[in-house]
This record gives sequence, C-alpha cells and structure tokens, in this order.
Amino acid sequence: MRSENVEVEAIPLRIRASSGATVEGGQAQVVRPSLVARARRSFGWLAGGVLGGLLFLPVPLVHFFGVVFFLVMSVVAVKTLGTTAVLRAAKGPCPACGREGSFFLGLGWRPAKFPATTSCKHCSIGLTLTAIEEI
Repeated sequence: MRSENVEVEAIPLRIRASSGATVEGGQAQVVRPSLVARARRSFGWLAGGVLGGLLFLPVPLVHFFGVVFFLVMSVVAVKTLGTTAVLRAAKGPCPACGREGSFFLGLGWRPAKFPATTSCKHCSIGLTLTAIEEI
C-alpha cells in the first residue's frame, strides 16, 4: 500500500495474560487504508483468482479446483474491500514476565477487532489484547 492512501492510528491497550495478570500501557497500530488502496488490493486478489482458475481450466477433473479457487479468492477480495481498519502491530509489557516486546498479530491484514489473542515471545503465555478506547 502507498503511504498517501493510509491513515495510521495508535490505540492504547490493556493486556491480560492467561494467568489472570493484567497491565495497561500497550499500544496497537491500526491502519485505515483508503477506498482506493483497498480496491487495488482487492483487485489483486480477484485477478489472482481468475488467473488461478484459468490455469486449472484445461486440466480434466482438476478444473473443478480452479472454480473453487476462483470462488475463494472472490470471497477474499470482497472481505478485503470491506475491511476499513487493519491491525498492523502491537507492543507493550507482558503481564506475566514483565518484559517489553512486540506481539505477533498476523501478516498485517487482520481486521481490527478487539479483543485480539496472541502470545508473549519471551515466556510463550497466552495474551488477550483489549482496546482501552473504542476504534
């Protein structure tokens, strides 16, 4: 995505460990891509679905997989177009071990919905991230 097509917002987080310990002071980075940026990304998914479907078309019996591939990519394209906020990154202290770190939230296209689950890379305990203020 091009930087002029996105708006980046920092959201304060409450981090809760699976052991029950809670700490505030985390921060999530929420990216809001413009309609043009989402349309470009969505078109890429759709074009990939059409190309994949066409590659499977001439092969007997396997061409059914091409139709399924095209349908799945079409659904991904529609979901991409409709996703107005994306969780890009999160960081903060782990309530269990107390170490500061970043938390894995996927590959950068996860819709911004809280609570989000992840784990601490230092102690591997499960964490639940909750936005302190609404997004």
